[in-house]
Amino acid sequence: MGFEFTLIITLLFTTACSNESDAVLDGVFWPTQESLTGNVVLDDTWTTVQTPVSCRTCKIDCYTANHGQDVYIAMENGVIVRADKEYDRVNELKTYKGRIVGTDEGEWGGAIEFSPDFGSGYTMLESNFKGFYIVDGRIFVLTGLAHLISDFGYLYELTYVDGKWKAEPILNLDSAPNAYMVIDETLYLVTNKAVLVIENGEITKSISGDDSWWALYPNSLVVVGSDLYMGLRHGMFHVDLESGDITKYFQIND
Repeated sequence: MGFEFTLIITLLFTTACSNESDAVLDGVFWPTQESLTGNVVLDDTWTTVQTPVSCRTCKIDCYTANHGQDVYIAMENGVIVRADKEYDRVNELKTYKGRIVGTDEGEWGGAIEFSPDFGSGYTMLESNFKGFYIVDGRIFVLTGLAHLISDFGYLYELTYVDGKWKAEPILNLDSAPNAYMVIDETLYLVTNKAVLVIENGEITKSISGDDSWWALYPNSLVVVGSDLYMGLRHGMFHVDLESGDITKYFQIND
């Protein structure tokens, strides 16, 4: 059973903690896929490579991988293939009274701000924006930064209270978010340090990452049962969500 990374437009009406409300109207996009089970098939362009890779010691194979092409993945007719590009992400949500906008300027900062249709806007949170997603009517935002020795990430919930949007801290992710996928109201998230499974705003599974993927910029995910695949620079990693085992794959033609 195949799938494609889709852009979901959802009309959500939320109940505020006051006599006023503000609902997200449209522009809510996040990467999602159907819930899939069964055996995973890789096409014949993938190969496993046993050469040790250690980005922490800057070996030449790591340098080559770090400067290789970004590999985006998708599933087509039950086969994991190389996709044309990363799934789309937008940086704003449209509401009745304006827009929630996220910005990420790297080491120069970022913010989550509300820009009203009329009047002055305001900043909900000063932090680098990494993505929005919505589960069961709850609006979440991922933030974080990895730069030099800094590496941090957080999950916030956006709530509309007393006529104003606020960012409430939910989770300390301990590392900057990279790729993520929403399946049946469950968030699968790859940070620089780990794969996290987050349900209802809580981490239900955490698997420590390989010491090389932090420098290879994970960009896309496919999840089939307990098998998570991440596309990244110069290849693809498979993470067994049950055992925690990690397998590296590389493209033959790269």
